[in-house]
Formats: sequence, C-alpha cells, structure tokens
Amino acid sequence: MLSFYLLHDDTIAQEKRAELESVYKSFLNSLTTKNADQLKKTLSSSAYMTIKNQLLSSGSKFPEGLYGAVTEMRDISKLTFRKSIVVGPTANSIYSEDDKSGDAGVCILRFVIEAGEWKFNLPDYLSSDSIRNAIKANDFSFLSAKKYQPSGILPSIPPEIMPGDYIALIDIFSYEYEVQVTVNGNEQPILMKGSRSGVLLGGLKKGKNEIVIKSRQLKPDEKPSTIEITIRARVSEGMKEVLSLNEASPAVIIKKEFVVN
Repeated sequence: MLSFYLLHDDTIAQEKRAELESVYKSFLNSLTTKNADQLKKTLSSSAYMTIKNQLLSSGSKFPEGLYGAVTEMRDISKLTFRKSIVVGPTANSIYSEDDKSGDAGVCILRFVIEAGEWKFNLPDYLSSDSIRNAIKANDFSFLSAKKYQPSGILPSIPPEIMPGDYIALIDIFSYEYEVQVTVNGNEQPILMKGSRSGVLLGGLKKGKNEIVIKSRQLKPDEKPSTIEITIRARVSEGMKEVLSLNEASPAVIIKKEFVVN
C-alpha cells in the first residue's frame, strides 16, 4: 500500500520542502555551471534519458544543448509555496505565481526517489482562466484535483535512441483517440487526445521507414473521427513532407511504410 501524506505547515513539512528545493537548486546550478556530472546526479533517470533522446533527435548535443534551459526555469524564491505532497516514491512541490501582467499560474516541481535520494523529475507550468481567477480569489482548493497529485509510480526509463539519417518533425491531430506512434521501432510520446507537434524521436532513415499507429477511441459509443499525422524531414537544408496520413475511422493498429531519399 502506497504511503500518502500532505505537507504544508509543521516542522516535518518545512524539512521536506527544504530537501526538495535543495535538489531543484542543485539541478539549476548544474545548468549554470555546465556541470554534466551534477546534472546526471540531480535529474531522475527517466528525465535524463528523455531529454537526451529529444536533444540528440533534434540535432543538438547532449548535455550541452540543455544548459541554456536554465533561463526558462522558475526562480522559486519569487513564487509562493503552497504545499508538498508525497505519494510513495514520488513527490510534488507546488507554487503559485501571481504575475502582474495577468499571466498567473501554478508551478509544479516533480520529484522521484532513486537509490534512497530525491531526484528532480522536471516541472509543469499550468495556467488558465480558472487558475488565474482562483489565484486572484486566494482559493487554492483546486490543488486537490488529481492532476496536481504525484502518481506514486516511478516513471519508466526510455531506452537510449540512436539518431537516424534525417532530423524530422511530427504533427499529430487526434481529438477523439489516445494515440501511440512508433517510427522505426522508436516510440513517440503518447497523445491522449488533441494535438502535438515536435521532434520525431530517432529521426528517419534514408530509404525505407515504417510507422505503426496504435489508437484507442476514448468514447466508443460516439461516431469514430479522424487521426491525422504528418512527418517532415530535414532534407537538403530544408523541411520536406515525407508522410501525410488522414485516417477516418482508424483501425486499432495501422502499419505503413514510406521512403525518404
């Protein structure tokens, strides 16, 4: 049975907050000082390998390509601490941001335990009209929603991906389906519904490539809709569309081959 506890006011809570913030600050310091050993020590194994695969697939060097991200990370000394929640080997520290420009939101710092030590497992920044209104009203009851809670499950560690011959981008539009795309054996992030655009992990090979699309209709009782997927490859210094799929009433599993020259 997973242990679950909410930390906010007492001495133990302050100690846990300080411990998690120390891990986060150590991660930021590794970016500032460009210390690869410290970076690997402070990041979770899952986050480390996920970022490595993304950067190498985009043509960037690792870890050098990550150091500039320090400018995008939040300075928690300028945020308001709300609470820390620990569930089993996972924890979230939640802060609110009251931006005078009106772009208020919530910062969630995620952590996991590995070999008895807390590791930083990347942040989430959330903002919406309802969140901004709640912050303005000083009503943080929304933080009890499931999406703000730690999962209690250690994230899987993705295998290291060897980049292909071409850097590529993928666009997925699927508003009624959960979609898992795999290209040349490299699994892409699962899309629960909606749209996603980004780097194709592993890129593409010169010549024959294979795409496998697994889908699950989220509301089986409703009329099937469409899954659209586009892949563009960087060929001869420009981006070239190499695959365009528009699958109405898609099968559970779709396999197709396409060629890049």
